[in-house]
Amino acid sequence: AQLLFSSSAAYALSKVAFPGAKALNKIIEVALLFTSTVLYIMQYMVMATLGMIDTYFAIILPYIATPMGLFLMRQFMGQLPDSMIEAAKLDGASELRTLVNVVLPMSTPIIGTIGLMSGLAYWNDWTNGLYYLVKRTDLYSIQNVLTNMLNNIQFLKTATQLQGINIEMGTLPSVSIRMAIAVVAVIPVMIVYPFIQKSFVKGIVIGGVKG
Repeated sequence: AQLLFSSSAAYALSKVAFPGAKALNKIIEVALLFTSTVLYIMQYMVMATLGMIDTYFAIILPYIATPMGLFLMRQFMGQLPDSMIEAAKLDGASELRTLVNVVLPMSTPIIGTIGLMSGLAYWNDWTNGLYYLVKRTDLYSIQNVLTNMLNNIQFLKTATQLQGINIEMGTLPSVSIRMAIAVVAVIPVMIVYPFIQKSFVKGIVIGGVKG
């Protein structure tokens, strides 16, 4: 979903002249300066207003678009040759067909980069489940489950110490849980990254350069 939204929005902002394009580009750049705390506050207000707490939308919508992904995609597409886009339009191609048949095939490096970044961010995220899933714990991601296990173990340690119960702390696998979280988090990277390493590096280098 993020790739679809970012690619179409980036094409419009970088290659299509329309009123307000410069203002939208400035808004994207300003959004990069916001801290995660401010972003989560605004997201929560939107989710609560729309009644999306404890729904699938609450854990999907926050990742449909990110300022960084849209910024990198826009920078990359902005450096694509205008001559090829103009040639496609002279042949009668619409904006949608130009995007699908001309722009996207030339944007595979940045598409792979954004796909990897957004996929890893979603995989490692546990804050959306913490903030937006109050009762629907069945929608928890694996990161939320592992985090809850770690918090429960820490709570058990603290409770036993306060009540003076003699329990061997070494029998509670807090370190093992931490290692499990680390292993689960790194598995997708180990599997996916070798296949898109070249595209990832190229997309970051080209997309990060301001044209």
